[in-house]
Amino acid sequence: MLKKSKREFFCVAGEEITVTVTSKGTVHAVAFARDGEDWDGQPFIFTEPDDEFRSIAIFMIFSNPGGGSYDIKISGKPDEFIFKETATQDTPNGSVDDVARGYNFYPKP
Repeated sequence: MLKKSKREFFCVAGEEITVTVTSKGTVHAVAFARDGEDWDGQPFIFTEPDDEFRSIAIFMIFSNPGGGSYDIKISGKPDEFIFKETATQDTPNGSVDDVARGYNFYPKP
């Protein structure tokens, strides 16, 4: 997996993509979708898309009104680019919140 832009990646057919989400300061409440369908978040094999790209979405719910965060890690082939980002609660010290992130995977040119 190679970086294309902030949340877009180049992959080769047959490459295994691993997504890891961990939580801090909140109950771990995460749901996943891949290509618009429910998905269990387990590693998947990148295949050539019918359209321009394949996609995943990660939905995270914060249970602590005082804040919290989720760490997201996406990786493919060993020794290539590893994507990492942290999603934090947008409304700390207020009501509970949710956040989503989307990622696109393109065939490597």
